[in-house]
Parts: sequence; C-alpha cells; structure tokens
Amino acid sequence: MIKKQNWLFKTFFVFFFSCLSLQGNKETKNVPPYGYVFKKWGGPPIDILHYFPPNTNSGSPVLIVVPGGDRDVQISHSRWIETANKNETILLTLGARKKYFPDDYSYSSGRVVSREGYALHQSQWLFSAIEPLFLDFKTKNKLKQNRFYLLGENEGGGFVHRYLLFNPKGLVLNALVINPDFVTIPDKNISYPFGLKNSPISNKMVKDWLGCTLTIVSTPEIQIFQENSLSNSPVADIQGESGKKRGEFLFNFAKNYAAKRNLKINWSFKNLTKVEPNKALKKQVLFNFLLEK
Repeated sequence: MIKKQNWLFKTFFVFFFSCLSLQGNKETKNVPPYGYVFKKWGGPPIDILHYFPPNTNSGSPVLIVVPGGDRDVQISHSRWIETANKNETILLTLGARKKYFPDDYSYSSGRVVSREGYALHQSQWLFSAIEPLFLDFKTKNKLKQNRFYLLGENEGGGFVHRYLLFNPKGLVLNALVINPDFVTIPDKNISYPFGLKNSPISNKMVKDWLGCTLTIVSTPEIQIFQENSLSNSPVADIQGESGKKRGEFLFNFAKNYAAKRNLKINWSFKNLTKVEPNKALKKQVLFNFLLEK
C-alpha cells in the first residue's frame, strides 16, 4: 500500500510511543527510541515496536501485528494501541525495512525465493524470524504465554496466511488476515507465491494449514497497489480486483479444496460491508474475530 506520511507526523509518533513503551518496569526498554532491533536469527535485522498496556502482566496475551506494504511500523503500531489497552494485550509490531526486504518476494511472500527465482535457505526466510523473536521477547520480559495472536492487513495479510502455510503447527493461537494483497492457493500447478509449485509445502502441511484457526476479513477500504509488484500483476488480478476480493477467493478455494478431499477446515470468512468511521470501534470488531474461536 502506498501512503505518504509527513515527517513531523512520524517524528511525533516515534516520540509518543517511545514514552508509552516505557510504561511499566519491563526489561525490554524502548532503546533505540522505536523499540529495539532483533538480530537473533539467520536473516537481516528486524525492528520491533512494543507496547505494554498499564493493566497487563506476565500472563497477558500477546498480539503480533504485521504492517502493510508501506512498512510504516510507527503508524501500524499506533492503530492498535487503543485496542491493546482495552483488551489488556501486549502489542508487538514487526518492522521489516525495505532496505533488507525490498519487494513482495522478500516481505509478504516470506523471503522464501528471490525475485530472480533463487531459493533461500530456510534460516533466512522472514517466516523463520517470527517464533524466535516471540520467544526472545517472552524470555526477556518473563512472560508466561506460550502462543501468540497474529494479525496482518494488506501485504501483512498476505504474509500472515503464508506464514501459517509454512508453519501450520507453530505457536500461533489465532490469526487474522485483512484484505490480503494477493493470496497463495493450494495448487501445485501454479508457481509460488501464487501456488505451491517449486515450494517445499507438502500435502500434510496443507492439511495442517486448513486446520489452523484463521479468520479472513474483507473490508470496503480502497487499496492502491504498487507498480511492478506481485499484487499488481495479471495473476493477482485473476484472484480479484483487490484484497477484499482476494481474501474471499482464498477462503472459497480452500473450502472447496478441503471438501473435495474430505479434510477439515477451521477457517472463517467475515465480510464487513461498510467503512466504519469510528476507527477504534472497527479495530475492536476485528480484534473480536481473533477471540471468537
């Protein structure tokens, strides 16, 4: 997604949420100002923003948010602060800089293959960073939760449903995908990241993926895709004109796939038909979808 943010606006959020993150006596302090940099994995450094609402404790739930294609970690983080407060949920937001993750292949597709078609080692997949950073954060802050909620919108939604595909037995408690930029379907005749051809995904992994607790949400917001991106390609257009249609396409394809093979599917689809002017209310409605199952 393409969004232009005023420099002063960004600076305000960096300062404001630096102060918020310092609430409470937590070990993971806000150093550098936006949070901290996670390096304990096989790929490039990842920026992490975190927030502990005043009433959270070591047993509070943890939500990891994956931003859209603009990668504006401060803005993405700020949008969920009020919801985190209301639900007493510890908030982590992933900051994958375009310097290290420049395109759809390296970001929403998980850095499994490069734009040139070269396969990367599993230790360097962006998918491979999520559990280590959660466990590292848990250890540093002496948290009790063994699993986490995962949420992504637009390109972040693309990342989340693929992350579950590659980690169907991982530590995600429930996941929420909102208007994914484009989707991966269980079709071995279509090359990854649109299908499973040339990917390490087995039939067993697809079965387990369908068994994950996943909610796909379509909202009426307008999306603008970057030129020369996978989300703005003829293959993506087959899935629908935008993420709100592509998420529904994924859900229907997966449901039919499961039915033909007599597999259980634990996914649900929600269609929000109007733009909610109250942003806080909309975020709470979306968060409630994570809690339904």
